[in-house]
Amino acid sequence: MKRVILLLTAVFFFILLFLSIAPVNALHQSNQADSAIFSKTFASGAPPCISCHSLSKAGIYGGSLAADLSSSFQNFGNDKKAFIEFLKTPPSLMASIYKENSLSEAELQKIGEFFELAASKEVKVSENLTSTFLFSSVIVFLAMFVVCYFLFNKKGA
Repeated sequence: MKRVILLLTAVFFFILLFLSIAPVNALHQSNQADSAIFSKTFASGAPPCISCHSLSKAGIYGGSLAADLSSSFQNFGNDKKAFIEFLKTPPSLMASIYKENSLSEAELQKIGEFFELAASKEVKVSENLTSTFLFSSVIVFLAMFVVCYFLFNKKGA
C-alpha cells in the first residue's frame, strides 16, 4: 500500500512539474520569436537594443549599460505613436550612437509593435503563471498530506 501511495505521489509530482514548466517554456519561445527586433543588428549597422538594454518583465535580459525598458511603453501611456516619436529623437547618448546609423521607419514600427506586444503579454503571462502555481501548490499540499498520513499512521503500518 505504501508503494502505491509513493507511486501516486510521484505521478502527481510529474504532473505538477509539467503544469509549472509548460507556461514558462511557452513564454520563453514566444519571447524569442517576438524579440528578434530587439536583439538583432539593424539594417543601417546600428547596434541592437539588447546591447545596452533589458526588458526584464518580458524575460529578455541584455546589457546593463542603460535602463531596463520594461516600463518604457507604459511611460508613454501605451501610445505606440508617441513611443516611436521618442525613438526618432532619443536621449543624447543614444542620439550619438545612432546619428550615423539611423533606423528606418519600418524598423521603428517593428520596435513599437514589439513593445506594444510585450506590454500586453506582461499582464496575461503573470495571470497565467499565478493561477498555475496556485493550482500546483494545492496539488502538492494534498499529495504530501496523503503521503504523510499513510506513511506515519500507525494503524496503517
